[in-house]
Formats: sequence, structure tokens, C-alpha cells
Amino acid sequence: MEALLSFCGFLLRYVLFNTIMPLLGAAAFKVLTLGRYPRTLQSCRPWSPD
Repeated sequence: MEALLSFCGFLLRYVLFNTIMPLLGAAAFKVLTLGRYPRTLQSCRPWSPD
């Protein structure tokens, strides 16, 4: 029973790490890019109000 629980915990951590970390990395990269190059991104989006 303990082996099953530890395996489930390992699997859960593995799935969380593989799904949440790339999403966090992409979100952080997007925030940094938006904060650093707002005019470049705005020029790439002609439909934005700015």
C-alpha cells in the first residue's frame, strides 16, 4: 500500500512538473517580453487599440 501511495505521489509530482512548469515559464516569458518590448509587440498587433 505504501509503495502504491509513493508511486502515485511521484506520478502526480511528475505530471504537475511537466504541465505547470512549462506553462509558468511561458507566462513568465510573456510577461517579461511584454514589459520589455511593448512597442514591438504592439506594432505586431495592428488590431490593438494602441
